[in-house]
Amino acid sequence: MTNKEDAIDVEFETVQKDGAQPVKKPTSANIKEDSSDNDEQLAVFGKMPNKKKQSGMSLPVFTLVAAVCSVTAFYLAGGHVLFENAQPIIVQPETQPLLQFQNISTNRLARDGSDVLTIEATIINNDKIARVLPPVIVHIGDDPTKRRMFRINRGETLNPGERLMFTNSLPVGKGNSDKAELTFAE
Repeated sequence: MTNKEDAIDVEFETVQKDGAQPVKKPTSANIKEDSSDNDEQLAVFGKMPNKKKQSGMSLPVFTLVAAVCSVTAFYLAGGHVLFENAQPIIVQPETQPLLQFQNISTNRLARDGSDVLTIEATIINNDKIARVLPPVIVHIGDDPTKRRMFRINRGETLNPGERLMFTNSLPVGKGNSDKAELTFAE
């Protein structure tokens, strides 16, 4: 049906008590097309009551509230652990090393066409407990590119305040420096 005149709308009549005149409900045929405000239409088609528009929170305020909530949730969920030790830990250098070298001396000797460097030193235990000596690292020479390194294994136990004198000979070859630097392996 393409023609509007061919459509017949249904008319309803409301019957009231006590002999009152029935009120005829309007139909689509007798309602003006431009009428948008008809209170007698079904509620679904009626005009919605006017509501005040809700003003939303501005973006900067929302961002601030969200940031505060996020930081608070992070802190309460365990983030406070990160801030407990926020102070830097300052390690004071020891006034005297626990194991120390003293009286280091070197002597170069020629043996079988090659030089041997004899190193003599004293190791002191400055700690309050007995210590096992770690291996001794010997660096020979001044130039870092030509420096030679030797490892001398130890293992003796020194009691508090005890001293140990040791001597070791190392093959260094001809022309190397007599300067020896002693350290302990870590």
